Amino acid sequence: MPADCGGEAVNQQSLPLATTAIDITRLVKFSPNPQPSSWQVYGGKQKWHGKVGSFIGVLEVLNSRAHGIVLQFEDGAIETFHPMDLMPHREAA
Repeated sequence: MPADCGGEAVNQQSLPLATTAIDITRLVKFSPNPQPSSWQVYGGKQKWHGKVGSFIGVLEVLNSRAHGIVLQFEDGAIETFHPMDLMPHREAA
């Protein structure tokens, strides 16, 4: 079952935990970017390589150093990337 970060608990099905639901809203934080800018993907999965998206925010795992840059692409797709996999997009002159 895919995780939904829309503010609801996510059912876990494959972990032998004592609980049947994990509230991920208290484990992650989304910080919107007040000044969206265009970034191009240079690393990560080949599927995204070379694509340009709008930097809409940062997703971080609380109480850790883990975070991802959230990009939204022209087709509406939203994906997260490691900061080192991105470079500012420069329009062709």
